[in-house]
Amino acid sequence: MAKSTNLSSGLESLIGTGKDIVDDVLKQAGKIEKKARKQVKDTAKRATPSNKQIKQVDDAVTKVSKDAKKVQAKATTTATKAVKKASTNARKTATKGVKKASTTAKSATKTATKTATKATKAVKRCTPAANARTP
Repeated sequence: MAKSTNLSSGLESLIGTGKDIVDDVLKQAGKIEKKARKQVKDTAKRATPSNKQIKQVDDAVTKVSKDAKKVQAKATTTATKAVKKASTNARKTATKGVKKASTTAKSATKTATKTATKATKAVKRCTPAANARTP
């Protein structure tokens, strides 16, 4: 029986040691799992923006939208002014052209009137002389 007791006691010791090893492994696994869960939770917190951060982004987008509308309005105003100025300049240029043409027409009319007057006088001078020669 002595051998049996030694064998039994050796097996018990071996089983006890194996059980201790398994218990240690399970304990370490529990610690690793707990640590991993904590890291996942911390990572999720860092990856998920807070309400404050979301509000800041919303405010920034709103500000950019308002600024874009202001720029668009300013561009529209500037374009409108440019069109008005171009229209005014075109009108002034056209008016100058019409005035110049009118002045040229008046000058031509005066010249034509003077020439016609001279021709009429010449005809009148020649007419009595021509009439006098006619028998």
